[in-house]
Amino acid sequence: MCSSGNYTLVLGAVLGFFFLPAYALLLEMSAELAGPRLTGSATGILMLTGNAGGVIVIIAMQVVKGDAATWHTPVLLMIGLLALALVLALLVSETFHLREVANRSPDG
Repeated sequence: MCSSGNYTLVLGAVLGFFFLPAYALLLEMSAELAGPRLTGSATGILMLTGNAGGVIVIIAMQVVKGDAATWHTPVLLMIGLLALALVLALLVSETFHLREVANRSPDG
């Protein structure tokens, strides 16, 4: 997507279609893990670290690019970060069992 000229809009739409629902799922999962009292704090921390990570990636891409005329090396950095995110996503455990326990408890 970073180096193509013709399909950037299409690829961006496809990635957005899959990544935007993932954000809502991430917030719901953090709410289930943190519990009702700490849901707001967990959401705030996720948003803060997400924004900080975005700034760090932008700076890292410029540092990796250096004085080069092309963005090939930063694109490789992004591919590496995407692969790392995929591995981490596969290692995250499901929270279905937490929802079932909360539904069975009398305080809710």
